[in-house]
Amino acid sequence: MIFVSRSEKGKRQSNQDRVGVFENKDTIFAILCDGMGGHSGGEIASSLAVNFLSREFVNNFNYKKDDVKLWFDINIDKLKRLMVREVKENDESLMEMGTTITGVLIIKKENRIYFFNCGDSRGYALLKNGALNQITVDQNVFNLLNSNGQTDLINRYKQTNSLWKLTSAVGPKIATTLEIFELEAKHFPQIKKILLTSDGIHGAVDFKSIELILSSQNSIDQIANKLLDEAILGDSTDNMSLIILDME
Repeated sequence: MIFVSRSEKGKRQSNQDRVGVFENKDTIFAILCDGMGGHSGGEIASSLAVNFLSREFVNNFNYKKDDVKLWFDINIDKLKRLMVREVKENDESLMEMGTTITGVLIIKKENRIYFFNCGDSRGYALLKNGALNQITVDQNVFNLLNSNGQTDLINRYKQTNSLWKLTSAVGPKIATTLEIFELEAKHFPQIKKILLTSDGIHGAVDFKSIELILSSQNSIDQIANKLLDEAILGDSTDNMSLIILDME
């Protein structure tokens, strides 16, 4: 499978994003993490997440449809315990660190695709008809209020500038809910490209622009560069990371 990944620090002093694409037999595992926590905390959290989960995937993942969620639940729990151990052994000030995690697991021989997400990084699927679908749901206060039918509280949270605060991430002291989005096998042939982004990209480039850029006839390298350029033009103030997988 052809893919491209990019990760740029943008206007930040350091890059707390991490990306990776890995293969195990006929299975692809792509992951993007956006770290947080000040100083080097975000870099450590996102690096631990990519390194640990990719190692578990390469060494220990065997696909069974009913076990996918269990595999993620077990390994997210192991990752959180690894983070706690890292903090206690090295620097207690890193206890507040954390990271988003988003990605995709592609089981080629079964025509199965599983998006996974914790936080507000995103996973998209571009169909062969040119339509872009956001598969993951940002885990933030705004979406939580909407899903709970508490839209009357939106203005109150907006006034305190906490509407986009994360309700879930992965860290030693952070509440974690990893969501799995399974695409049915019948949809597999319809998918042209898969895109993963950190909010440094989708926070600065609107949905329609992402759709137009991703559905162009350019190579995925050119598409990746164009998305980064558009994020810069959109005055992105965050690290900018993406992964594009060509499904054709």
